[in-house]
Amino acid sequence: MTEENQDLDFIKQARSLVEKIGSKLGHDAIKETKQLCKKDLAIIIWGANNNSTNGYNYDTAYLVWKNKNELKNRILADSKGTKEYIHIKDIVENGEDIFVKLGYTDPALESKYKYNKESKYRIKKKEL
Repeated sequence: MTEENQDLDFIKQARSLVEKIGSKLGHDAIKETKQLCKKDLAIIIWGANNNSTNGYNYDTAYLVWKNKNELKNRILADSKGTKEYIHIKDIVENGEDIFVKLGYTDPALESKYKYNKESKYRIKKKEL
């Protein structure tokens, strides 16, 4: 299998896992996926939405990785309390750490690129 096919296979598996474990409100979907370059590690944003007029929706940011051919996951953040949209701003590897930057947007704003705030996460590779 080529490297490109391996990357696609990992992403397909990771997305399938998040579709299984993500909160279900009725109109739910993966909103964004970003893989760490050529690694079996990705951030996936899951949007849970009940699609009502006074909609209850929130996002969850999952860290998904492969360890000894087994998919693992961890929730990095969710917006259950704030109802903000979560966006992946960056994911980089630096030595023994993975750094993830997430942006948050108030749903009342027009553009998803007008971040209200951002959060940074440092994940030690040895903990994965």
